[in-house]
Order: sequence, then C-alpha cells, then structure tokens
Amino acid sequence: MNKRRMLRIAQQIKQVVSEFVLYELQDPRLGFITVTEVEVSEDMSNAVVRISVLGEKKDERLTLQGLRQASGRIQQAVGLALQIRTVPHVRFEIDESVKRNVEISQLINKAVEEDRQRQAEREQHSTDEEGPAEAGEGQEEESK
Repeated sequence: MNKRRMLRIAQQIKQVVSEFVLYELQDPRLGFITVTEVEVSEDMSNAVVRISVLGEKKDERLTLQGLRQASGRIQQAVGLALQIRTVPHVRFEIDESVKRNVEISQLINKAVEEDRQRQAEREQHSTDEEGPAEAGEGQEEESK
C-alpha cells in the first residue's frame, strides 16, 4: 500500500480516537490520556494506538481496561469517519517513550542545577580567597 496513504489514515485514526476519548467516553477509569502515535499495518488490518497516561502504573492499567472495553465503539467511530472498505482492528498500547523523555529531561535539569551550584561554590570560594587581599588594597588607597 502507498506509504503516504497509510500515514494519512494513521493520522485520521489518531484524530478520531483522540476526539472520541475526549468527548464520547465517560468512563471513570480513564485518566488524562494523550494519543501519541498510531501505526497502521501494511494490509490495513490492524492499527496500534499508542497512548500516554498521566499518573502511575495503576492509572495506566485502569485506562487500558477502559479503552479495551470501549474498543468496539471506538472501532465503529473510526469506520464511520474513515469510510474505507477495510477498517483496521484498533489495539491500544502504552507509549513508554513519553515517560522516558520526561525522566531524561529531569536528569538533565538535575545535572544542570548541580553544575550551577558547583560553579557558584567555585566563584564563592575564589572571591573568599581574593577578598581580604582586595580589601587591604582598597584601604591603602583610601588612606593616601
């Protein structure tokens, strides 16, 4: 199948699923969900919808349960929106890349902050060493 068509269909599925989850599903198990990516198989029989869930592992499990239970309704919405001969079977997975990116970002921020603290300590240490000599020089100049 044409790669560009597959990408377009994946994007449409992402849009439909995002809107359906946001506006149609009223399941209390669903947390704050972001549809991050949709991958469609070449034969258009399957679509993997990757989601990110704000919260802990428990929240992810509950959200997946809710989405899997509603997958028939979601699949129907996808079929109505796409109007294609073969509607892909929609399957949900947790996208771990978002959490990894957040963890990496936190590690970078921590390293930058530690570096700033070390730099400030070095500057403080160097001014402490230079301070008395400079103060003595300043007093001599004032007395002249």
